[in-house]
Amino acid sequence: MEEKNRVSVLISGRNYLLSTDEGEELVLEAASRVDASMNSLLSGVHKKTPAQSAILVALSLALDLIKAEKTELDRNEKVQEILSLVGE
Repeated sequence: MEEKNRVSVLISGRNYLLSTDEGEELVLEAASRVDASMNSLLSGVHKKTPAQSAILVALSLALDLIKAEKTELDRNEKVQEILSLVGE
């Protein structure tokens, strides 16, 4: 069994030590995006609590993921359609 990577990240002024299978660079990039989104929500005109901000950030990231998955699925379908036309 491989040992997990331990990565320290800073989000909204708090340090979190994570144990992950992912590489440090990827985890730091993800944490940076979450931190930027959290800080934006916490300092905006309509300030949110940390819990509200976390939920809104999670929802935003989930929406981005769903859109990316649908885009990939559409591209794969187009590739299959083109390949079937080429095979005719």
